[in-house]
Amino acid sequence: MNRKETPPVPSTNLSGLTIYGMKPGQNIKDLDFGKYKKNSDFQEKVVKNHYYKYYKDFSVVYDSDGNIIKLKTLSLNAIQHVWLIGIHSLDDVTQRLGNNFVVSKYDKAQRLSSRDYYDNANKLRARFVFPEGDVYTTNNQKISLVWVILEKY
Repeated sequence: MNRKETPPVPSTNLSGLTIYGMKPGQNIKDLDFGKYKKNSDFQEKVVKNHYYKYYKDFSVVYDSDGNIIKLKTLSLNAIQHVWLIGIHSLDDVTQRLGNNFVVSKYDKAQRLSSRDYYDNANKLRARFVFPEGDVYTTNNQKISLVWVILEKY
């Protein structure tokens, strides 16, 4: 979404959403990343003055001033930390945030869509990414959420 565009749905208060207690807008200097294990599957990088760091259960993107722009879960464990009481499904998301969302294609090749909520006052977007159709783990459990992304817009 272009930063000047109006979100396509009514605003939802997303100020309580965090990933491990972190949220977009916070400065990395005020947080202790030392307690999180780095993810060696991904290479840290800098793209257009945005710094990408990868940890075991989440990734963080911040600007040259250290302000967090985006947080993304990388595991089911991190998804459980979006709220203190955790989420397990899209139904949990709807119960907590309501019906003011838009569904969009997230990754056509991987057959992923997202349920997007917007917070106009805080300029936040929460994307709950889910598989299209029924997808199951190796333990035959249905996967209803793949990632949660919290980002400034």
